[in-house]
Amino acid sequence: MLKRYKVVSIFIIICFLSAFIALYNGITATNKINEQIAAQNEYKYTYSETIMINFNDSKINYEDLKLVVKDIDYSNVFITDLSLYLDQTSVTHYPQIILKQNEKLSVPYKETISKLEENNVIISNKVTKEMVVSSSNKTLKVYARLDDEKYSFLKGTIIIGAKDYFELMEEPFEDNILTLNIASNEKDVYSASEQIKSSIKEKYQNVDFYTLDSTNNENLFRSGITGQSVIFMGLFIFALLNTTIISYYLVFVRKREIAIRKAFGFTNIRIIKMLMKDIGELVILSAFTGIVIQLLIDTVITSNFSINNYITLLLPMLICIVISILVATIVPMKFVLKIDPSEGVKR
Repeated sequence: MLKRYKVVSIFIIICFLSAFIALYNGITATNKINEQIAAQNEYKYTYSETIMINFNDSKINYEDLKLVVKDIDYSNVFITDLSLYLDQTSVTHYPQIILKQNEKLSVPYKETISKLEENNVIISNKVTKEMVVSSSNKTLKVYARLDDEKYSFLKGTIIIGAKDYFELMEEPFEDNILTLNIASNEKDVYSASEQIKSSIKEKYQNVDFYTLDSTNNENLFRSGITGQSVIFMGLFIFALLNTTIISYYLVFVRKREIAIRKAFGFTNIRIIKMLMKDIGELVILSAFTGIVIQLLIDTVITSNFSINNYITLLLPMLICIVISILVATIVPMKFVLKIDPSEGVKR
């Protein structure tokens, strides 16, 4: 068919070539974001609540903070809105300050961190590569380094114990606004949150609580929709529409040929199978060419080759090929059925 109907064939190939390249990139992008979502969900606490506490005319200090969480027997309690300056970096950090740790820290690390000891800090790779960090006159050992290239949601993460954090401060801590995060993988944090609020109210009368976030991640919805997958769908639909239109034209161009075949005893079903074979060859050629082009891009230009991407591509590719062939032949079927064998002898 490519030799006899070059223009039509090339147009069909171009349409589906762009669609199959977009298919690969859509699947690759979807896989990457699903991996990130899966990892982020895996290391999210099952239950968490973030509350902002406004002490209004009063100010809370570190000693009172220790008393507030003293009797909390489950969940981890973090302070999340205080700044930290490190000598090794030139930016302001907002670490997770462990006020109370009853459970292991939910972070992707080779070991279980059941207790972060004093004078230690957990830090992500892109914050600093050094194994020791300091601020003011205090030095901390990097206990664990988190891979924020593999787990992008960890970017900028610093986890530090409250005692170490407040020792880093040049002046005694006192503040009238505080944000606490209560998190647990064992049970709902509502009771712990209410216990903290009750303890604060006992000492500070004029205090306001605001719930900033409350999550239950037992059933998380994972979305694989990305900009690239949307582009693929658009290009694939565009290719189908164009091929449907051009398949009408193809049948029209081959009208006399089809009539002659009918005159020689070809049935409508046999002719439709012939058209499916011709269009199928072009679609498969497009798919193969698309894979070769993408393979060259991945290995030569971007150096981002992954066999898993191509394995994942196989089933969607086959489905798209079948859909393309069916749509491109079934839609003009009515026109094929109307062609009379006598038209084959007309000039």
